[in-house]
Amino acid sequence: MVLKDAVLLAHELTDTEDIHAARARYEARRKQRVEWVIGKARRDNMRRLPRPIRNALRVWRTKALRKSLRTLKAPIRHLMMTYSTG
Repeated sequence: MVLKDAVLLAHELTDTEDIHAARARYEARRKQRVEWVIGKARRDNMRRLPRPIRNALRVWRTKALRKSLRTLKAPIRHLMMTYSTG
């Protein structure tokens, strides 16, 4: 990851004379990947928790995800029924 960062930063610096603009573009390009790596590290930290706590968190996370998806599915179901009867 460090080598890729160095290559991307060098690429941005060669495209412009403005160091601050190059740095801003570099940060924008790397932000999504860095956030993914941090999230992955946090998920991996769950493995260190005692098994009962880890399992309880998994169940809670699954229920929360299903609940949030239910609210997204309701408008879609409504639209599908509306257009399928028409």
